[in-house]
Amino acid sequence: MNIRLRQLRAFKAIVENASVSEAAVARGLTQSSVSKMLAGFEAEHGFALFDRAG
Repeated sequence: MNIRLRQLRAFKAIVENASVSEAAVARGLTQSSVSKMLAGFEAEHGFALFDRAG
């Protein structure tokens, strides 16, 4: 699967679940891999997709 498609699916899961951890569970991935996909997408495009709390 294309990495951008995986990143977009991870992003969609984060939005739907309001949590990186829950998105990972929903996608059958680790929290770390979802966080890395999100960070990679943000770095590639030069902006943050979320305001992070905590």
